[in-house]
Amino acid sequence: MNGWIRLWIFTSLVWVSLAGAISIIAETDYDNNLHYDVVNSLGKENKSYFQNNGGEESAKPEYEINFSYENGGSQKIIISLLSDASLENDIKSIISDIANSHVENKSAATYADLIRIEDEIRSKNRLAKKAYEEYLKNKPHVKFLFWSKIWVFYMGPPLFFILIGIGISWVISGFRRK
Repeated sequence: MNGWIRLWIFTSLVWVSLAGAISIIAETDYDNNLHYDVVNSLGKENKSYFQNNGGEESAKPEYEINFSYENGGSQKIIISLLSDASLENDIKSIISDIANSHVENKSAATYADLIRIEDEIRSKNRLAKKAYEEYLKNKPHVKFLFWSKIWVFYMGPPLFFILIGIGISWVISGFRRK
């Protein structure tokens, strides 16, 4: 082995060791960074469903329901995406809670408000489900781009230096020939 190959092996081992140590230290942020990258890849209307979930990858999209009480009070609730299997039970539970709630001694929401709120929950849940489907569709693509960048980060410098070393050796050997 000539000196260039030995130098390349040594510098490659040092580089991969340092890059590996940095990756292990930064690994804790991988899921959050991936989540933010996937959310940023969503369309503007779907991105809004993921603004309040704190960057957790497992977090479901959320949406707000605003309603007013009969005597002037108002309230806002944030609902996480409801699954199709439990949608009816969850809606009944939410509507029941709203119907029985009081804000600052105001009476509960009217029946018409409860019907409107139920329709709004169904509508927004459908839109949140579409946003979550887009999120899941984009996730493998974003994950592939992430790992491609990591691969270039790890392997780019060693490959660059071996090509430089081979090129310099080739040029020097050309001058040695008679």
